[in-house]
Amino acid sequence: MSDIAKHTLVGIQIAGSEIANIVQDSAKLSPGLQKLVEDAGAIHPSAVMTLSAEPVLEFKTNKIDLLDAPASIADNDVVLWFRAYDAASGLGTGYVSLTIGDGLLEPVSLSGAPGQKAELTIRVHAISSDGDTVPVAVGTANPSSLSVLSVFYTLGTVTVGSGLSGVTSFEMQFGYNVTKNTGEGGYPYPTQAYIDGQRAQFSIGLRQIAAATSARLNTGNAETTLTAQFRRLAEGGVPNGTYTVTAVEGLASIDDVSGGRPAELTMTVDLAGNDWAGTNYLQFATVAPS
Repeated sequence: MSDIAKHTLVGIQIAGSEIANIVQDSAKLSPGLQKLVEDAGAIHPSAVMTLSAEPVLEFKTNKIDLLDAPASIADNDVVLWFRAYDAASGLGTGYVSLTIGDGLLEPVSLSGAPGQKAELTIRVHAISSDGDTVPVAVGTANPSSLSVLSVFYTLGTVTVGSGLSGVTSFEMQFGYNVTKNTGEGGYPYPTQAYIDGQRAQFSIGLRQIAAATSARLNTGNAETTLTAQFRRLAEGGVPNGTYTVTAVEGLASIDDVSGGRPAELTMTVDLAGNDWAGTNYLQFATVAPS
């Protein structure tokens, strides 16, 4: 007999695509979303809860080219599928679905390391039509065809002017500042969610101190740029295609040095500019498989 008191997050539809490759234990739901799921059956412990006043969802996916800038949800509903847990045989056949019809998609971070699957963190901000209507609809719909990824990305070459040797990790914080009008007029839900600034930052781990550099990123003066290339990997195949992030304005500095063997250090790159909508200091490019 199925234990209807337990469900686990197995898939998300975002930007019109159904994704099954949600990084395990990465889902974080605000209390409002948590309660909606609990009303239909308590959520499995693999979904981690966080405290937040607004209806917010955060998750990680290996599909790192899914989102590279904030986007509206209005044109493509975001749907979460929680699958029932069967005490005898594991995952069962029943689902609880949560549909977010309007709001904001926010890319939070992009991270990777050599030989490991890169991850993209996305935050979903749900908004209400009038501040009083619950911005999430609960149902029992089954996903039509969850797309299990067979293609992943792993960290390739990182350059600051020239290629860096001994790179052990790369992480980009998109740094968007999201403003909402929660509580306006005494209503519980926000009716607006928008970006009013950005302070992006890169962090690069290195085992080659000689490769580290402090540099100004400024293509206008032909000084240097930063690129982080992720190589496309198909299961059972060879690298084919790339996803590249380029920073063209900012400051690279040596942030931290350890005394281990081998010694490691961290390079931090603070990107310039705060007008995210009008400053093209971050660029993303995908090269399709040949």
